[in-house]
Amino acid sequence: GGNSYFQIIEDEASRFKWCFLLKETSDANQHTMDLLLKLEKEHVINIFSSNKGGEFLNNALKAFLASRGIDFLTT
Repeated sequence: GGNSYFQIIEDEASRFKWCFLLKETSDANQHTMDLLLKLEKEHVINIFSSNKGGEFLNNALKAFLASRGIDFLTT
């Protein structure tokens, strides 16, 4: 029942990092959206970039980012 994965999100401007422990890689989607919603309260987010992992290349995250005017780039 423990966590088998982790996710690191880094703010490229400040280099501040957040680390989330995940039971499934699919949990990364919700952690990403929750963090972006929290950060939007005090910051403008223009771009979200990620690798081409399946947990990020999905319609739910793409729609979320588009609805908030955030460009999505993959590396």
